[in-house]
Amino acid sequence: AGARFVDTEDTVTSTVTADPNLDTHRMLEACHLAVQTAVIRRSVLDDVGPFDTSLSAADDWDMWIRIIDRFRVAAVPEPLATVRVHPGNQSNNAELMYSSAQQLLAKHAHIHGSCRECRQALRKAALANRQSYYGRLRHQARDRAAAGDRAGALRLTARGLRRHPGALIETPLHYLRRGAKR
Repeated sequence: AGARFVDTEDTVTSTVTADPNLDTHRMLEACHLAVQTAVIRRSVLDDVGPFDTSLSAADDWDMWIRIIDRFRVAAVPEPLATVRVHPGNQSNNAELMYSSAQQLLAKHAHIHGSCRECRQALRKAALANRQSYYGRLRHQARDRAAAGDRAGALRLTARGLRRHPGALIETPLHYLRRGAKR
C-alpha cells in the first residue's frame, strides 16, 4: 500500500502511492515499497527466506526484489500507513544507506543472467544511489554551514562530490530550472 511520510511535527512531507504494476526490473531500480505497508504470506517468506540482515539498510529492498521476482503482488494504491521521519532515522546515515545499496546491487547484479532490462535497472539504481548519497551529505553540509562550521560543510560537500561528480552539473541545472518556474 501507499504511505504518508510525516516530520516530527506531524506535517506530511510526502505521499507515496503503491504501484500495482511493480515487477523485478522496476524494483531493482529503487525500493518502491515501505516496509510498514507490506502484508506477506508466511509461505512466501518460507520460499524466499528471511531478511538479509547483512544488507543492514537495504534488507527490505532485497526482500521485495526476491518476492516480486517469484510471486505476483497486489497493491492498494492509497496510503494506509504513516511513516515518521526524524533526525535519528537510519535513512539519514549517508554512509550506511550508500554501502547497503551498493551491496544489494552487487547481490542482484545477475538476477536474470545477462538480461538487458536488469542491466538498465541496475545502472539507474547505481546513479540514484550516488545522487541520494550526495543529497544526504548536501543537507548535512547546509546544516553545518548554518551552524557556522563552513570547513565541515565543505568537507561533506567534497565527500559527496567524490561519489557523485555529476552533481557539479545537476545542482546548478536544478536551481536554474527552479528559478525559471518562478
